[in-house]
Amino acid sequence: EYKRRRIEERTKAICETFSKEYIRAYKDALIAKIKKEYNQKPKEAKQLLTPPIPTEPIKEGWLVKQGGAIKNWKKRWFVVYPDYSIEYLEKQGGKKKGEINLDGYSVVEEGIKGKDFTIELHHKKLRCWFIQCATAEEKKEWVDTFTVCCKKASRASSNKDPVMAYAFQRAYERTRWSLSLWGWYTYSGSEGERVGELIVEELERDVL
Repeated sequence: EYKRRRIEERTKAICETFSKEYIRAYKDALIAKIKKEYNQKPKEAKQLLTPPIPTEPIKEGWLVKQGGAIKNWKKRWFVVYPDYSIEYLEKQGGKKKGEINLDGYSVVEEGIKGKDFTIELHHKKLRCWFIQCATAEEKKEWVDTFTVCCKKASRASSNKDPVMAYAFQRAYERTRWSLSLWGWYTYSGSEGERVGELIVEELERDVL
């Protein structure tokens, strides 16, 4: 009972610290952005055009994924974008149900024994994802795609807003410092996974 209460208290304290630091960093970044835009000289009329950034998915299709907390299997429409980020939707063009950042992951072709055409997206610390394809051919294609994503997925924030991305990174660093976690550190996964990993790291050190 004491340990459970202690875990709840520490988790709440870390989340409160992160929220406070995020608001502070967001305000600083937003003010800096406004000042920069205000002081920026008008651009000359003639300038080289920058090529458009591709946004069309590099691969998409139906897959079946295993749930995280409840280990049921649900069919989802997976979309892989040019930046190697992955989203899964309720249906094609439907509501987004979640996202996967495969930075730090590896692909295990033998997913679940006895379940055909399954793949494991494995990580040493974060959630491992289990995916099922419809055929052996589809499995090979998705294994190739996921392998590339594991190699090229960015550690940078998945948030496309530079102000919010800066605020997250700054809040993450300051929260680590508040916990006396100094020095170099590695990270991977989405922003939510990174905060979760930080909480687990602190709980293992202080409570468990």
